[in-house]
Amino acid sequence: MVYAMSMGKRHDYRPAMSRITAPVLVVDGALDLQTEKADRLFASSFPNSSLAVIQGAGHFMYDEQPEEFSQIVGKLLERVR
Repeated sequence: MVYAMSMGKRHDYRPAMSRITAPVLVVDGALDLQTEKADRLFASSFPNSSLAVIQGAGHFMYDEQPEEFSQIVGKLLERVR
């Protein structure tokens, strides 16, 4: 369920997310306040998803660990090309 920008209302987008067939990459910063468990649940809502965890990074993993982030995204782009 997604609570962001919801003003306390609950919105369950999982049925719509389950119809997305494009590859989905969820990147988790291990030090982020959002837990890996939550990111795994989010990723599992998409039928063609993968999850990557970047150790030593928080919410802005692309800034904190740019080389690892670039490698992860690059692998996805190579796979779908």
